[in-house]
Amino acid sequence: LMMDVVETQWWTMLLPPEWFAEEDGDDILVSDIDGVGVLEISCIKKESGSITEEDLQQFTGELVSSGKEQASVETDFFEGSYFEYLDDGEWCRDWFLINGDLLVIAGYTCMEEDKRMDDASIDELVGSIAPMLDEEPSEE
Repeated sequence: LMMDVVETQWWTMLLPPEWFAEEDGDDILVSDIDGVGVLEISCIKKESGSITEEDLQQFTGELVSSGKEQASVETDFFEGSYFEYLDDGEWCRDWFLINGDLLVIAGYTCMEEDKRMDDASIDELVGSIAPMLDEEPSEE
């Protein structure tokens, strides 16, 4: 099965058939041909040092303080926090993924009645996000 690869300055992601990605400013929007929901991915690169728990809390604070339940999440390349919740009839799944100085924020939204339809695909998409390798310039 041929997979497309979404490639940005800081990360890559595998895109299964029937899914497509488009740029929206600095964000990448991913959806499938059925248009059930949209996965929006943004990224923050810290200028020096790694992203810390405190950094993460700045981004998740609003969700936590509004009572959303936080779960730990790990992929092959990232670890971080995960939330799922209802918001005005929309089903939301948010990932905050850290790898060193990179924070990838992925948010999936769809209508409440479709809430579990794309779960497996979305989990796979988010799980395939990988940091771009910093390639050292080769010395000739």
